[in-house]
Amino acid sequence: RYEVSPKEFLKIENCPIAYWITKPALDAFQTFPAVSKIAVTKKGMATGNNARFVRMWQEVDATAIRFHCKSRGEAVQSRQKWFPYNDGGLFKRWYGNNESIIDWFNDGEEAKLHATERNNGGHWSRLLVNLDYFFRPGVTWTAISTGRFAARKYGDGFLFSSAGMCLFSNDPADDNVILAVLNSVVGGYLLKLLSPTLNYGAGEIGRCPIAHTSKLDTVCSNVATLVALAKSGWDSFETSWDFQALPVLQHKATTLELSQEAADTNYLDNFNRMKLIEEENNRLFIDA
Repeated sequence: RYEVSPKEFLKIENCPIAYWITKPALDAFQTFPAVSKIAVTKKGMATGNNARFVRMWQEVDATAIRFHCKSRGEAVQSRQKWFPYNDGGLFKRWYGNNESIIDWFNDGEEAKLHATERNNGGHWSRLLVNLDYFFRPGVTWTAISTGRFAARKYGDGFLFSSAGMCLFSNDPADDNVILAVLNSVVGGYLLKLLSPTLNYGAGEIGRCPIAHTSKLDTVCSNVATLVALAKSGWDSFETSWDFQALPVLQHKATTLELSQEAADTNYLDNFNRMKLIEEENNRLFIDA
């Protein structure tokens, strides 16, 4: 049985009827700053025709893809057609799901024409939004999820969709702290209060409290390690555009079997190390 005064819900922006909320969680909304006080959360574009404008990166000539652009101007000057595109994807924390590219030749010339047509001659900006945040590094997440929430860090050069919303701060350390909270059990609990459905929009993420801990340096260091380990795992597959070689070939044992065993051991060691670091982050935020 739950008993709570309706006035308690006023402590949470938009007043969700989360009658099961614990007192520490309720206090968090009063004590700690929201994501929106530290960073901006943004919804991405809706092309209206992904079959025309979006591809998996393996589908086109690699020389036609421009990676690591830092601005829209640089992208235009490159005269390239395809650019990395955050478009959601399966459950993946810390790093990954870098698979999609989008046709953004000449600052999205064709996509803007198509958006204007879809808008019955109205301006394309109704559908293609937040262009000023394109190509900036940030944190992304999958907007619709049936399971646990997962956020990922990414570098410069990406555009993003409404399925792969993003947040941006002016300090990489803030990105790391936000990422750590969102991927923690504390963040998962708070997000379920803010969004009890399957949808994690920019507004819900923006309202999530970011717990302060006296060990922020530890948190930032932990996140850097988690991102590096997740990237190493992602890049070990040929589906990554940063793939170099199969892990089994990087372990030069006397036999192929021993090389594979070494690769498997290394993968398991990294998995267990990530698990321990995530558990440490969870403890830090639970104690905050």
